[in-house]
Amino acid sequence: MKKILFVFTLFLLSVVSVAQSKKVALHHMGTTSLFYGNSAFPQAIAAAASGDTIYIPGGFWDAGNIDKKLIVYGAGHYPDSTQATGITHLTGGFGFYPGSDSSLVQGLEVNGDINFNSGPIAYVTINRCTFNSSTMNSTTNHITYSENVVRGQLNPNNQADFLSIRNNFIVAYVQNIVQGALIENNIFNSAWGGQWYTPYNLHNVNGSLIRNNIFMEPTAGGIINGSNNLFQNNLFTMDPTFGTNTATANHVNVPPATIFLNYTGLSNFYYTDNYHLQNPNIYQGTDNTQVGIYGGIVPYKMASVPANPHIRTSTIAPTTDMNGNLNVNISVGAQNQ
Repeated sequence: MKKILFVFTLFLLSVVSVAQSKKVALHHMGTTSLFYGNSAFPQAIAAAASGDTIYIPGGFWDAGNIDKKLIVYGAGHYPDSTQATGITHLTGGFGFYPGSDSSLVQGLEVNGDINFNSGPIAYVTINRCTFNSSTMNSTTNHITYSENVVRGQLNPNNQADFLSIRNNFIVAYVQNIVQGALIENNIFNSAWGGQWYTPYNLHNVNGSLIRNNIFMEPTAGGIINGSNNLFQNNLFTMDPTFGTNTATANHVNVPPATIFLNYTGLSNFYYTDNYHLQNPNIYQGTDNTQVGIYGGIVPYKMASVPANPHIRTSTIAPTTDMNGNLNVNISVGAQNQ
């Protein structure tokens, strides 16, 4: 309990300081260092040791490549859950490099791509972020994409072993998997079928387990270009063409208007939509939870709130009082995951 209170106190101290002047906080073995300006995140990475944690508050920040094991928390990317903190925007894409094994990034809005470069990289998790696309330019294993909003594509580039793609909202597609991926409880909101210039929802995807997803693609031939996959308990708005793949217990020909509580349409993600199912008890996955992002072992976190203590309200006086005290009123809610 003392350790938890100590870490929480450090968090609050860094929150107050960051809230006043927009600094990035680096936590290393019980000490906190603060970095200033747009390049604060790359500065924190350079100063960090493997295993450190970096907190990036709301605001616009330069991106920084990760070449050591780091835990990186942003404030989140949903407008309605970041009113007190602001959204954590990274103004460009970034990459994982050798040495970044076992890193976690969470709660970031990335104005660019998140790529894997220059050598074997393992056990990295990208969680509760939004970004354009992600490409693996080097061999990887045990990479996890979970609870993200992917505005473009995921391209393992035939270099990923034990890849996990879970509970994401994917606006475009997944492509280039040789074998062994787990693709479950995602929403694919693209309409690529029949377009000569675009691939399928799953393009050149082979030998993978594809279960409990929702495919909004309206064309029967637009789902899969690949072989030896197993499709289980997915929901489709049409009756797909599976080719040489195996399909069991899928929900087919489901009218799009009957799926979500609030749904604007294809080919985009809308923060104002509600992607909970109208009938979660009808459309069940292999684990007897609902298909889509709110089912599975670890359902999509409402509003993608990061796992670290989250600032719900924040009121900070613009100046000190006559005694030199600064009036700060911050309401923080601890997360259970």
